Amino acid sequence: MTLPQRLDLLEKLRQYLLSDEEQWVATQERAVRENPWFMPAFVHQSVAAIAQAYLDPVKLKAWLANQ
Repeated sequence: MTLPQRLDLLEKLRQYLLSDEEQWVATQERAVRENPWFMPAFVHQSVAAIAQAYLDPVKLKAWLANQ
């Protein structure tokens, strides 16, 4: 897999994590149901932070440029 393909895949993951896709929502609901430490708002906030901090295409390209 080439670097551009990997970046594309990470962007697709980012979009999926930020989506309201039915299976993803069900997975988040299951996490909340099965682990009392998880609250819906915190799950959403955590996933959004990961998507924005680690999967942002601009940030990924900048990070790779410094490697």
